[in-house]
Amino acid sequence: MPRPSQMGCSQIVGLHPGEVFWPETILPAVLPEARIFTWGYDADVDAFNTSVGHNTVEQHANDLLTDIANLSEKLGSLARPVVFVVHSLGGIVVKEALNIASHSEIERLKNLASVTYGISFLGTPHRGSGSATIGKHAYRIARLATKRPNMKLLRSLEKNSDTLKGISNRFRSTQQKWDIKISSFYEDREIRKFFLFHSLIVDNESAQIGHPGEEVSSIPKNHREMTKFTSSEEVGFDRVSSQLRRWVDDISDNSQASHESAKLEDCLSSLENSQTSTRYINVASSYDGTLQWLFDRNIVPFVDWLEENQNMPGPSRPVFWINGKPGSGKSTLMKFAMRDERTRDILTTALRSCENLPETRPEWIILGFFFHDRGSHIQKSIEGMLQGVLHQLLSQLPNLLPFVYTIYEDLVKEQRKPNPIWTFDSLSAAWVAFTKQRKVPLSACIFLDALDEHEGDNHQLSKFIYELISSADWLMVRIKICVASRTWNVFGEHFGTCPQFAIHEYTSGDIQAYTSTRLSAPISRLGEEARLALLPKIEQLSSQVTTKARGVFIWVRIVVDELVKGIRDGTAISLLEENVSKMPEELGDLYRHTLQRIDTDYTQEAYIMLQITLCSLSPLPIKAFMKCVSFSRRGKVHEQAWQKYFWYR
Repeated sequence: MPRPSQMGCSQIVGLHPGEVFWPETILPAVLPEARIFTWGYDADVDAFNTSVGHNTVEQHANDLLTDIANLSEKLGSLARPVVFVVHSLGGIVVKEALNIASHSEIERLKNLASVTYGISFLGTPHRGSGSATIGKHAYRIARLATKRPNMKLLRSLEKNSDTLKGISNRFRSTQQKWDIKISSFYEDREIRKFFLFHSLIVDNESAQIGHPGEEVSSIPKNHREMTKFTSSEEVGFDRVSSQLRRWVDDISDNSQASHESAKLEDCLSSLENSQTSTRYINVASSYDGTLQWLFDRNIVPFVDWLEENQNMPGPSRPVFWINGKPGSGKSTLMKFAMRDERTRDILTTALRSCENLPETRPEWIILGFFFHDRGSHIQKSIEGMLQGVLHQLLSQLPNLLPFVYTIYEDLVKEQRKPNPIWTFDSLSAAWVAFTKQRKVPLSACIFLDALDEHEGDNHQLSKFIYELISSADWLMVRIKICVASRTWNVFGEHFGTCPQFAIHEYTSGDIQAYTSTRLSAPISRLGEEARLALLPKIEQLSSQVTTKARGVFIWVRIVVDELVKGIRDGTAISLLEENVSKMPEELGDLYRHTLQRIDTDYTQEAYIMLQITLCSLSPLPIKAFMKCVSFSRRGKVHEQAWQKYFWYR
């Protein structure tokens, strides 16, 4: 926010009639929002016949650092960006002050380096000044004078002195560490010294640091006069003040951006919940080379659905339904569709071909939520779905923040905490705010998996899915939703007329490829003759598995695991084929068949494991699970028992 200009100086000296102290009289008009302060020190290095202080550069730097820290504490503005305007030796003092601050262990002193935005150097002798050497000679000539210049500073300011080299080398690291902006101005008029010499006190080369991002310009005056401006019309003042104006504008923009960034982070933090993405993360990825048929329009209508109705308001088919038997791979397919770049590419290509687009052509974003009936409430509820989708949306389109931030602020006020709990009403209001606005282009394709694992009324869920797209105008806001579920009547009632396919009708090729690869692995170490002899039998066994699976991938994984073990153990292929023929085709019957085959020595332990799994409110980590089993069997946790289990595994 703009603040009144403030001037701090103990005294103003050396002004002649007609001269003005421009930091107080002219500069505030150019930088009305800035607080302006001055800092002076006693170091007349040019004259030898006046009394001056005898501090070194380092001592002056420490004084400056302490004074600024004290002032910041008094004003309560420790984090306010600082810009220095320095002349001659003052630039060396500021560089050393920032060097000291950058390595200080004292927090209030260290702060100066971190808040320094830029330095405008006016005639600063970064590489020294010939004037210092002249001054030393003149001093020796007039050594009988009663007043002396500061010889320590004169030695420091000699051309390429060790003091200046050390300060410059340290400042190079300081400047890079804190990204301090640099501008330098040099004098282009000579000055007469000691009635004998005419020279530039600080030449062009010495007045520059040499940083790649440094802006360099001249001031058409000599070294002494280059900081004396009488009006805003002077060339020198315009060059210096214009640079300061640019920096202040950048600081203001950065401050606003930082403020908006903090607001976004706060809002996103309140929406974030790792549980909303747990199921998606845990879903098995597709096997290499499988599911490619999803993007073949001659096999399923998914690509046609992605492309259609992007050039007209009110699309007739905004929802796509992937259905199938339990365990047929719906979740894996949904994860595949979300992650494959072709999904976004097809959507975006179709969108770019549309007419009547806003000037800023939007890109499609991919959002998703996978319901999980064995998870917590947030993993299987509409609230969890909304919260997860809203967090993803705002993360990818932060420009939407203004439309939802007031809702977040109301929650903060109501619950009196910065990380409030979002209610169903507040989540619904946020979604409506996003989709009803017409200022930020929004095109989102949402994948909602396992609707049948939703906890609650599935009629309500299905209706709510249509509500999610009700505010889209298909000019500025576009929403497509792909859902996946079992073929339950409740979902058929709501999505039966949508474009769709049953996944188990299209996975036979994938199952055949998966099974063949898995079953062929155990024989890869055999000799070539033996391996070639077994391959046709492996293919025949794979075909048998594929036919009997009827598109159910989980059935395939269970059966193939047993077959792989049998092949490794040397079981005859004919016997394995016989085992496959005896296996139940229905998944439920297969589970029952598997349980019935458990050795009687382990039935009690298996029963305990199943009961723990059924009674757990959320999935247990494996170590915690085995400790529960140990406790249930023995009345206490038997460390060796469960540790042996992990060693065996």
